[in-house]
Amino acid sequence: MISDLLPKLPAEAVQDSEREELQEWAIGMLQFYPPGGIHDMPDWGITLQIESTTSARCIRVVDHEWCLFRLQQIITTFKAAGLELKVDQITMLQPFIEGIEEGETAEQVLQSSDSPMIEVV
Repeated sequence: MISDLLPKLPAEAVQDSEREELQEWAIGMLQFYPPGGIHDMPDWGITLQIESTTSARCIRVVDHEWCLFRLQQIITTFKAAGLELKVDQITMLQPFIEGIEEGETAEQVLQSSDSPMIEVV
């Protein structure tokens, strides 16, 4: 399960994740997208799908400690804002591509592959 891979955040990261401006970001994102809308964060290796104005689900996270750390931060932000971010059975763990070639950014390595993702419900 994805939740088993998520790190425990240090106190400073929890405080940072619970900041009011981040809670406002999460609330605003859920209000901006219609249900089913996709919020892709390729530089963080995370893709969210909006369910309602109070919940979203993580449909993709890259299997890398930094991406999993960021996902735990987002979960913490959602909780602080009274929102729900669902993970586990619906989240696909995308393999991390080792190594960054010369001239290639980390964002390019973390971006989803060229093959389309298909969600099976």
